[in-house]
Amino acid sequence: PGNQVPGTGISPDKMLMARVFSYSDAQRHRIGANYNQLPVNQPHAAEVRNYMHEGQMQYRFNPAEHRTYTPNSYGAAGGPEADPAAGVEASWESDGELIRSAATLHAEDDDFGQAGTLYREVFDDVQRARFLETLTGQGRSITVDGIRERFFQYWTNVDAGLGEALRAQGFRLAVIDTPPAITMAIQSVISVAELIVVPTRPSPHDLRAVGATVELCERAGKPLIFVVNAATPKARITSEAAIALSQHGTVAPTTIHHRVDFAASMIDGRTVMEIDPFCQSAQEVSSLWTYLYERLQRADGGYRAGEDPMGAMGAAHNRVFGRRAAQ
Repeated sequence: PGNQVPGTGISPDKMLMARVFSYSDAQRHRIGANYNQLPVNQPHAAEVRNYMHEGQMQYRFNPAEHRTYTPNSYGAAGGPEADPAAGVEASWESDGELIRSAATLHAEDDDFGQAGTLYREVFDDVQRARFLETLTGQGRSITVDGIRERFFQYWTNVDAGLGEALRAQGFRLAVIDTPPAITMAIQSVISVAELIVVPTRPSPHDLRAVGATVELCERAGKPLIFVVNAATPKARITSEAAIALSQHGTVAPTTIHHRVDFAASMIDGRTVMEIDPFCQSAQEVSSLWTYLYERLQRADGGYRAGEDPMGAMGAAHNRVFGRRAAQ
């Protein structure tokens, strides 16, 4: 009874309605989200069309370019889309005809009014500043102009001043952290990056894995810098790894060693710079940043008067960043 023939519906019995929900939930738990594609479960009066894309118990695969949900700004047509003509609502006679209708809205009812009141009247200055900082980080991660404009408009609907503040933030440096596997997304990131930083552990597996990244960077004509990362202090393999990497590209002069400082700082979401700015781990990170900053400056045509690497690092802590770099 969890599946209905188009044009029919269940009676308005609360227990039956609850059971109809539980039937589908049980199938999803036992079989998976594609339970309706199994021949024994398949409806014959209508095609199964939902937002599932691949997964277990998949009998039919949609083309990868199809949209996986609607409405959607991207993807080719052909994915699931609601058909109002097929979704006939059942109706019954009681004391009067049962109908479905929207609630009557009063003048102050809209999608953004309560959020705007929360931001303007409930939040204090510190909370508003922290909220702006959070949204700024989200906005800087959006790389598509059209989507970024929607982001700005959305928060402008909440509060005009908040929208203006977000537009004014901008960014000077975008650091894009990518997964180690080579994907189409990484190729796209490399194509727009001005400097590619490849952290590499001094191990045979990591050294073999960097070959594909080197090939992508050479094909795109992008500068590449290896950083020997998570190295064991005073281990011979560390220097051997640096020598091996130097055959394929530039190796940063600073090695980041494996220490408990990094794990300890992550307990409460901080960095080694925040735990102890004078510890060895923090000094290594500072030295690496100084080197990378100089490389970025050279790529930009020289140093700007009044700028220094550590000053830029301080700005980075305040979420004021400066160029595109892929990591």
